[in-house]
Amino acid sequence: MVRCALSSQGFSPNLNTQLELQISLQHLMPTVCLSVCTLKLHRCPIRLNALKMIKYGALFLCAVITWNSCVLADFRTITPSVCVLTDAPKQCGSTCLAALHPLFDGLENLRKQFNRIQNDMKAMLISNQKDIKDMLANISNRSPNMPTNIENKLPMQQCLVWKHFTIINIEKTWDDAETYCRVMGGHLATFKNQEEFDSIKEQIVPSENYWVGINDRVKENEYVSVTFGQKVQFLDWGLGEPSDPGKKEDCVELKELKMNDIDCSEERYFICQN
Repeated sequence: MVRCALSSQGFSPNLNTQLELQISLQHLMPTVCLSVCTLKLHRCPIRLNALKMIKYGALFLCAVITWNSCVLADFRTITPSVCVLTDAPKQCGSTCLAALHPLFDGLENLRKQFNRIQNDMKAMLISNQKDIKDMLANISNRSPNMPTNIENKLPMQQCLVWKHFTIINIEKTWDDAETYCRVMGGHLATFKNQEEFDSIKEQIVPSENYWVGINDRVKENEYVSVTFGQKVQFLDWGLGEPSDPGKKEDCVELKELKMNDIDCSEERYFICQN
């Protein structure tokens, strides 16, 4: 039995199959030729067409044997190809360098981009520093419209070493002014005596009105300090004050350097006490 290996590309026998096929054909060929000769000698009663078919079959077998011999010769001449490296750095160096050139170029571009960004950041920082200096200078020049810090001139009394007052030149309602002072860490200001009150009057504009931390919201005509939650010990009312027409004037302001009761919804400058 002759074995053949088939593949997707057609008939492709391996080396052992080729040898078996050649041997089988070589044994089969004499038999075919002998049969043809016998038929001719004995003049067997066979049709002419059948005889031609046997002849053509013999010729086909001869062609197959010849082709098979050529294929075997080709198989014997094929040898594997191996590339042997005798000096890897020299043989592969140029190839490796050529492959790395895009990487080197990319790193160089990244370095240039980083340097450009760094220089831009430095320039931006310098510009921002200059802008901040200009803003600070502008604030200093406009100090009359900004909060002013005042240190009290009084000596130590009771538990207070210093009293820190801040004049805010922003108009707000009494409640909003108190909220603003709380954010700053204090309350609207109250005064314990005439000397303390006089020290503040020296720092404010007489023609402006300022909220202070005094009101009688809880009980009419009982003025308490929002700072201490107690009844105020010192009051310096203006002429005819407190008037409180309509029982709506519950908050106290400084008007012409004197105290005056007024509606808490009015907007005034104010004085915070820390």
